Amino acid sequence: EPLTNDFYPEYYDNASSPSQATGVLIDAPKTGIDFSLERKQVYQNGLSGTLLGDNNTGVPGVVAAYKIEARGSILYLRMMGKTVTDSSGNFTISNLEPGDYVVRAILVPQGYAPGYYKENAEAVMLWQDATQIAVSNSGVISGIDIQLRKVNGIRGNHRFHGVVRLRINGAQGGDAIPMEGVFVQLVDNDNNI
Repeated sequence: EPLTNDFYPEYYDNASSPSQATGVLIDAPKTGIDFSLERKQVYQNGLSGTLLGDNNTGVPGVVAAYKIEARGSILYLRMMGKTVTDSSGNFTISNLEPGDYVVRAILVPQGYAPGYYKENAEAVMLWQDATQIAVSNSGVISGIDIQLRKVNGIRGNHRFHGVVRLRINGAQGGDAIPMEGVFVQLVDNDNNI
């Protein structure tokens, strides 16, 4: 993926997602694995706010903006931009394609849970519960203040493994499509991470 928000991501061979990419066997030096990134249209817009911890104090982290898109009747998220906050938790994500978005704190300080922006509430785990933000061609929407939720988790090393798949028209197991960019959070019966 490009390191800036100025280009569309591209995967080999001219694919727009990892699931559509062509694999490359690296068994010897290879040449001709080239990319030609498409520049995004420039929009004078964006989203800005603050990542908030205890007592509404700004905390550093990483924030991403996801455009809500449809694939048939199924809604999904496509990351359109991300940024590292400053040390006080302030962020701005600019040059976004117009559309409806949700914003997520994806990397947060220890003791807090990642989550989606919910207006006047703590961050939520599910994007469907998040506040949707309509982004137009111009203008920065401010006040996207993400109030992080404290974690009461057990410390230590934990590991799980699996593949998240999308079932279309009743597809099962290996016939379902692997999903990319999925966030998985383990919770107990009380919804604690």
